[in-house]
Amino acid sequence: MKTLSSIVACVVVLMAMSSCGSDQKSSDTSDDSILLLRLRGSNTETDERWNDIFRIIRENPGCCDEVWFSTGVGVPPMEWHQEQVQRMIRGSEQLRAIGVVPSLQIQMTIGHGDSFGNGRDSMFAGKKWNGWTGSTGVEDKCCNCPRQKGFLEYVRQMTHYYAQMKPRYIWIDDDLRLDNHVPATDGSRIGCWCDTCIAAFNAEQQTTWTRETLTKAMEGDEGLQTLWYQFSLNSLSQVARCITEEAMKVSPDSKMALQNGSWEEAVPIVSSLLENLHEVSGK
Repeated sequence: MKTLSSIVACVVVLMAMSSCGSDQKSSDTSDDSILLLRLRGSNTETDERWNDIFRIIRENPGCCDEVWFSTGVGVPPMEWHQEQVQRMIRGSEQLRAIGVVPSLQIQMTIGHGDSFGNGRDSMFAGKKWNGWTGSTGVEDKCCNCPRQKGFLEYVRQMTHYYAQMKPRYIWIDDDLRLDNHVPATDGSRIGCWCDTCIAAFNAEQQTTWTRETLTKAMEGDEGLQTLWYQFSLNSLSQVARCITEEAMKVSPDSKMALQNGSWEEAVPIVSSLLENLHEVSGK
């Protein structure tokens, strides 16, 4: 078999991941997949790159059962996504014709950290809103606050476009989380502490906290910490619901899924997000 090392982002066994949804009747939704090929956004940035990848898949039957297309890293202008989607729609049709299932990874929601923006300014040119901010006041400019109206509108539009490829699964990246958005989360309490989030929390609780006074008040106040934790979890849920709502409008047969880590602290967060995916998708 010819090597795939030059094009494979990663090939993994479908294990240690979470999804929601029941079996479906179409060939795209059988649960027989064992090997999947995970692509990056750069793998489909040009027709030439995708054509090379597809040729190798076609010439090596059995090398993968499923291909994850990617929405890419960053917040590029929506025109970038529109161009990518058209290439992925054609690619999905090509894959189905040879018995390979196309799926989709929403590769960036909140984001991972400022290091992802190093030398990639053009890939964040579509970001017009505040970044994830820690309780220390440090903002991660390459991550997104989950309550920013512009961000949620962007996520909806992006998902609406990509769902047109009718993927078997739509996997949401594990960056939809409350921690590890460096540098904002370094030395910070959990959650986003930008002005938008503080104002929303005050509106819910009918309080007048500032970032500084709320941080101080949480010391030793487990009740207040719990309220903030649930508020922050609801912030993530808004993102998950936006993605799922738009996906189901365009591709109701797709299944929603969530990439995640398995550490103990993540279990309540993952469980809550999966409940939202199930509630909105109905499966």
